[in-house]
Amino acid sequence: MKRMIYILTTCLWWNMMSAMAQPYERLHVQTDKDFYLAGEKMYLGVWGMDDKHNSLDMSRVAYIELLGDAYNSVQVKVQLDNAQGNAVVDLPYTLSSGVYELVAYTRWMRNEGEGVFFRKPIAVFNSLRYSPTMDQVEFVDQEIPLLASSATEGNIRVKTDHEIVGTRSKVSIVVDGLEEDVRYSLSVVKSGTSFCASQLENRHFPPIDHEEKMVELEGMIIEARFAPWNGNKEFMRPNLSVKGKNMNYYAGQIAKNGTIRFYTPTLPGVKEMVAGVEGDGQLEMVSPFVATPPSKLRAIHLYKEQEQELMERCMQIQSARLYPTDSIKKELPTTFYNYKPRWSFDLDEYKRFPTFEETFLEFITGVSTITKGDKKLITIFDEASGASNNGNTLLLLDGVAIMNHQDLLSYNPYFVKWVDVYAGKYIFGEQVYEGIVSFRTPNHWMPSFQLSGNSVVVEYEGVLSKQAYEHPTWSQSSCPDLRHTLYWNPNLTVKDKQFECWTSDMCGTYIVKVEGMTKEGKIISGTTSFQVKEEH
Repeated sequence: MKRMIYILTTCLWWNMMSAMAQPYERLHVQTDKDFYLAGEKMYLGVWGMDDKHNSLDMSRVAYIELLGDAYNSVQVKVQLDNAQGNAVVDLPYTLSSGVYELVAYTRWMRNEGEGVFFRKPIAVFNSLRYSPTMDQVEFVDQEIPLLASSATEGNIRVKTDHEIVGTRSKVSIVVDGLEEDVRYSLSVVKSGTSFCASQLENRHFPPIDHEEKMVELEGMIIEARFAPWNGNKEFMRPNLSVKGKNMNYYAGQIAKNGTIRFYTPTLPGVKEMVAGVEGDGQLEMVSPFVATPPSKLRAIHLYKEQEQELMERCMQIQSARLYPTDSIKKELPTTFYNYKPRWSFDLDEYKRFPTFEETFLEFITGVSTITKGDKKLITIFDEASGASNNGNTLLLLDGVAIMNHQDLLSYNPYFVKWVDVYAGKYIFGEQVYEGIVSFRTPNHWMPSFQLSGNSVVVEYEGVLSKQAYEHPTWSQSSCPDLRHTLYWNPNLTVKDKQFECWTSDMCGTYIVKVEGMTKEGKIISGTTSFQVKEEH
């Protein structure tokens, strides 16, 4: 029922938007720094807005691509809530050195074309696999000025309680001059390596198709194609299930061109999914990313005297991986459906029987089998109607939809520990089921079960789990603290005035930077700095 309400609401919203001026969506992305080493963490803050730079709470997913070339790219999805998102991206150790482009967009923005995508240059240096002859890196004799920033000086005032502090010491930061209705980020980062880059090559992001993209109001829209597509969408019943202990079943909506849309929540992390249809054919998943990388990385130019510093920073990254000091607080995923079973059974509490038919007969309340033609179907008794359904039952094994009931009836009951029975009518998109029976194994991995030939298992990467950087407070510890980023807050408000962070074991100059965007679309910033010394 919840699915149907959402779809009806979406259709009404779509018709209203068609009748009115369509909203124009934009993204702005801030990062903790502009220069990274392969293997470092990239902290992201994402803001949703309209074309007038007003906050716009519309899409629930932002698509972020760090584009290098065909062999060096990173793609992630970031959850948006109240027009704001944040994430931590682990840059692979395999990234080659060069200048990348950070590209951000939503599904809705794709209707306008690549010209409205957010774009920002990001430099990456890989000291582990650096080759003077192979990499797009040139060390020059003259010092390079810092990458020009588009930010202008606003009324932001940033100051620290001390100009020089010791390692593993507390630093107090005071921020004044923040304006209402302006979003800000705050970072405390060790003074970075300066660089410049070669000219960005002219290129475009070709559209995948000509179909208008719907806005992701509630969560991700996962797309698939039916192969082979013959134009007949009857009796297909496309479905998508997430393997696990929770009920995550989604019915597909079929478009005229054979594209199938699954309306899902913002599923976090990597999920093992099973996509299937009734009848012949299979589903092929469609990538939601559309940007295409350039033919080669842009060259990066670095000051020669920084080479040794980069090598030392690389060693610090390796050590930091062994002794992590930043604490990442993850939001726990929630179950999308809140259906409560009518009956629940722990099979270990009963006498075991060799078949499910006998198990149903002996103690599984309300469940039985019927024969239709040459097929056996599982039915559920509905107390409200006083009758069993006609076999239109949704079967789930560890969350995966089993369309052929005989496959489940032939499964070894000894592999199953729990059986949950849901009586009544359940609507998933255009699909209606008169009851659900959920079978769950102890480890939720469907042991020894052979999926039918029209089902395909995919590893689908959902949104990055919402993460907040919890800044450690050091007193006594034998573990080395090699953080390059001491503080990161992508969602500063005008009420925020004072902050605290702790220095690491890394000496040098640290930049405190507050950055925001005005209603006129201007990037404003305020900065200060302090020194960290071993003995102070």
